Amino acid sequence: GESSGGVGYASSWHVVSYPGLSSRLGLEHYGMSRCYSPILVPTEKKEEMDTMTTSGTVAALNIGVFSRYCEFRLWELGAELRSFVDRVAEMHELEKIGRRQRERERAKRQSGEGMARESSVDVGENRASVRLLSWDGFVFLTEEGRRDIVRSILLPCINESGLPTQATLDSVTTDICLQIESDILSLSNNLVDATCEEDANADGFLSDTERLIAATAVVCHRILKFRIEHPGPMLASLVGRPWLRHMCFDAVLTYILWDCVQHLERRGHHSMAVSILQTILLGQDVCGFGGEDGGLVVNLHCQIHALKVKPFVLCLLPRRNRGKACERLLIDIAHVERRSRKKANQQTRPKKRARKKSRNDPINSKGDTNSSALWTLSEAILRNVQVSGSIPFCSLRNLARRLKVRLPQSHERSVLEIWPSTNDDGDWSPKTDCTVANAILPGDGSSDSATVGKRCAFVGWEMQDNGEGGGDATVMEAKRRSLNVEELAMEEYHFGRLPLSCNDADQEGNGGRWVGWHNEGGHVRALFRILCMHHLLQDESQDKMEDEQATVILTPYQNSPHDLHVGYFKIDDRHSVSPVRGFFERRRKVIESFLLDLTRLDECGISELVYEAIKKRWDRHADDRSR
Repeated sequence: GESSGGVGYASSWHVVSYPGLSSRLGLEHYGMSRCYSPILVPTEKKEEMDTMTTSGTVAALNIGVFSRYCEFRLWELGAELRSFVDRVAEMHELEKIGRRQRERERAKRQSGEGMARESSVDVGENRASVRLLSWDGFVFLTEEGRRDIVRSILLPCINESGLPTQATLDSVTTDICLQIESDILSLSNNLVDATCEEDANADGFLSDTERLIAATAVVCHRILKFRIEHPGPMLASLVGRPWLRHMCFDAVLTYILWDCVQHLERRGHHSMAVSILQTILLGQDVCGFGGEDGGLVVNLHCQIHALKVKPFVLCLLPRRNRGKACERLLIDIAHVERRSRKKANQQTRPKKRARKKSRNDPINSKGDTNSSALWTLSEAILRNVQVSGSIPFCSLRNLARRLKVRLPQSHERSVLEIWPSTNDDGDWSPKTDCTVANAILPGDGSSDSATVGKRCAFVGWEMQDNGEGGGDATVMEAKRRSLNVEELAMEEYHFGRLPLSCNDADQEGNGGRWVGWHNEGGHVRALFRILCMHHLLQDESQDKMEDEQATVILTPYQNSPHDLHVGYFKIDDRHSVSPVRGFFERRRKVIESFLLDLTRLDECGISELVYEAIKKRWDRHADDRSR
C-alpha cells in the first residue's frame, strides 16, 4: 500500500498487522504457538464465579484474565488513555522540533546568512486528531471536561471494587474532582516551586500540549490513589499473576504516570512529581512539604520506621523501573528542599549579606531538619527494598551511596555473588581503563563552535601514510575517518594499548588482538536465548499450574512468554514472605539444571550445543520465507 506523506499520525501510528494471516501464509513463524492452549472454563467453575463477589476468592481461582466484564471495560479505558498520552507526547516532540527550527532560522537571520526557509513541522492539523474516546483531548484543560472524564472512568471502577452503597458515584466523583482541582491550581500558580513573586503566576509550561500531559497525569494520579485504597479483584490478583500487569487498569495508569513524571520534573514541578512517585512506589503518601520553610515533613501516621507496602503495589512496575523511580523520588525531594531553603534565605537575609554555599552543608546531612526527614525516608525505603528485592542491584547501590551507608547484603547480591568484599565503606566501583584520545571539535574546529548534545568524535591512532595514493589522498582520508567513543575503545584494546599493566608491558592481557562488538550485550543475550529457550519451552507444557500457563501465553502469536520480564522479588502477603511467581520462580528447576549442564561442557561441547539449538530453530520454519 501507499504511505501518506507529511507528519500526520496515519503514517506513524496506524500500522495494522495480521499475525495469524502471516503465520498461515508462512511469512512469519511464532515459536510460542506450540505452547499455546485456549482458556476453557469448566461449567462448575463458571457457576462458582457467578456466585462470588469478593475480590480474594475470585482472584484465587486464577481462571482467565478477567473475572468480570467491568474489568475488561476498565482495561479498554486504560488502553485508550495510554494511546492518548502517547499521541500527545509525540505532538509535544513535534512542537519542540518546530520550536528549535524557528530558533535556528531566527539566529541565521540575525547573523546575516540570508533568508532561511520556513519550518516544515506543523502540528496545527494534528491537534484535531488528539481525542480520547468521544471527547476532544483538550477538555482535560477545563474543569467541566475533567469532571466528565473522571465520572465516566469511575463508573466501572466502583462496580469492580464492590464499594458499599453509601459510597455513591456522585460523592466519589466530587471528592476526587476537588482533589484534582487543588492539584491543578498548585501547578497553575506554581505555589511550591516559585522562587520569586514575579514568577508566582507562571506554571512553567511552554505549550498547551505540556499542560495537557500534566493535567492527564493529575487525573490518573487521583484515580490510581482511589483504586489502591479500594482494590478490585484484578489488582489483588497481580500478587499471584504479576505477568498480567499489562492487562490491569491500575498498572496501565502507573505506566502513564511514570511516563509523565519527566515532563513535570523538566518544568520544575518536583512537588507533584514526588507525590506521584510515592503513589506508584509505596501506594501512600509517607511525606509531604510544609512547615515554616516548606521543607520535607514525614507523615507520622504511616509508621515510617516500619514501612509496609501493599503486595500488589510492588507488582505495578517492573523491578528496573521501580529502581529508577526510587532514585528519582529522592532526587526530586532534594530539589524541593534546596529551593525551599533558597527561598527562605532570600526572604530572611539581605542580598548583600547572602551566605555562600558551603561544602559542609550537604542536603542529606543529619544536622539539618529537612535533611533529617529525607534521611529517615531514604533509610525506610532502603530497608524495605532490601527485604523484598523489588529493585535491581544497581539501584540498591545508588540508594546506599546517597545515604552514605554500607551496601546491604540483598538476596540478589548473595545468589549472584556480586562483590563479596569485606571493606568497611561498603562501596564498590568497577575497574576503569583510561587512555588519551584526540577529539575532533564540531563546526570550524574552534572550541566556541562545540554544541551541547553533539556526539563526540575522535581521531583514530592507526591512520598512517603508507605511501598509497600520495599525501593529499591520505590527508583527505584522515579528514573523513573518525571514531566514536565505542570504536575508539575497541581500537585501544585491539592494538594492546589497553588494559594498562602495572608491572610489565608484555604481560598477558596487554598483547592486544581483542575482538569486541558495541551492541550493549545484544550478542550475548541473543545467544543465551537461543541456547535455553528450547529447554524453557519444554517445561511450559509440564507446568503443574495449568491455569497459570494459559495466561502466560495468551495467544499463539507471542514472541516470548508474558512473564519474561517479571523479575525475582519477594512479597509479604498475609504475614509470610514468599517469592513472587515470576519467570525464574516458575522454572527454577529446569533453569538450574540447564545452567549446571552448561558449566560442565568444554569448548567443543558448547559449540555443538549452539549448532543444535540453531538447527532446531531453523527446522521449525516451513521454508525460507519466514527464516
